[in-house]
Amino acid sequence: MLIFEILLAIENEEERTLVEGIYLDYYGRMLQICHQILRHPQDSEDAAMNAMKRIAENSKKFSGKDRNEIISLVVIYTRNAALMYYN
Repeated sequence: MLIFEILLAIENEEERTLVEGIYLDYYGRMLQICHQILRHPQDSEDAAMNAMKRIAENSKKFSGKDRNEIISLVVIYTRNAALMYYN
């Protein structure tokens, strides 16, 4: 799934902007986290995109958070997505 499909599925403009910002700021780090767990580039990309999908589905949890809280949530969602992909 591509990021623009994920963004198009978000109806609220504010949440769409938030998710887009998370993608632009943290997607590289998300790939690194997934690769540390999965050790395969394509699997890492799939898991990172799954994490982005989950972040988009739960974007309200990210609203109003400061940068450190957002980073923590992104890492949690990413690690969980990679571990779920691993299983």
